Amino acid sequence: MKKLVYILFVFFITYNFINAQEGKGIFEKRMFHDKKALKKLELLEKSKLIELLDLDEETSIKFFARRNEHLKKMRDIFDEREKLIKDLKNSIENNKGSDSYYKEQLSKLLSFDDKMNNERENYYNSLSAILTPKQIAKLAVFEFMFRRELTHTIIKRIPKE
Repeated sequence: MKKLVYILFVFFITYNFINAQEGKGIFEKRMFHDKKALKKLELLEKSKLIELLDLDEETSIKFFARRNEHLKKMRDIFDEREKLIKDLKNSIENNKGSDSYYKEQLSKLLSFDDKMNNERENYYNSLSAILTPKQIAKLAVFEFMFRRELTHTIIKRIPKE
């Protein structure tokens, strides 16, 4: 029953995201810039985590402080990667760059994956002071499943061209 409620809630949030969009390119134009929708999604995720991990108030405060710090670091890395991709795309389109430049940029691009994995590993390791190993494992599974479910739901709702 919980799973059904969860899926319906994710579907509802996703449906609202997509219906709030106009025209093509919803991901580029609004999906990731709609702060109100992202806030709703964060609240949903937060409430599910409190329930799943069975957190008391004190532990919740510590956990979400740590989690927010981690998410900020991940966003910073993601933003840096997006900037590099944008610059690289412009260089390719304008035919500005040598082979060595492209190799260097590709190496930088791949290093962002390492940074994200390192940050994620540091985050999970740091949680051992707050959560039990079982709770950390539940968190890891939840985060993976939540994002996968959300991605699948969104992809199914995108109108075909």
